[in-house]
Amino acid sequence: MTQTLIDRVTADLNEFRLGRTDTVAINLLNTLRGESLKVGKDAGNRAPTDEETLAVIKKFIKNGEQTLADLARFGRDTADQERELAVLRGYVPAGMSHDDVLRIAREVIAANPEKAEQLRAKPGNVGWFVGQVMKASGGKADAKAVGELLKAELGI
Repeated sequence: MTQTLIDRVTADLNEFRLGRTDTVAINLLNTLRGESLKVGKDAGNRAPTDEETLAVIKKFIKNGEQTLADLARFGRDTADQERELAVLRGYVPAGMSHDDVLRIAREVIAANPEKAEQLRAKPGNVGWFVGQVMKASGGKADAKAVGELLKAELGI
């Protein structure tokens, strides 16, 4: 049986607890695990899916990057924040190549010509298309890059 992402986080947390030396990782993974389990519980009293756990991890990364920038701007020690980000990034799968994302984006556009025409006629939020590409990529693509790529493909 394949280990789920929440199982991997839990196993890593237990390993760090045994070592008792990396309190930054222990506190981070304990919080991450709790937040991920809450998502699953709120969605039907079940374990979180890998996609849900990955979404929590990405939220933590985004917040951590902002905190790191703030700490650096004020000349504060960033070692703990850098350690947290390193741990978190270890759970994020490698991103997709530009060509793979482009292929998926073109498939989504081709499968939804009427929505693509509506967006070209009235440029606005490409969020629906971004969501479809992200879903088709299993969350492996960078959403911001997908948005830019879709705008270029749709000529908006």
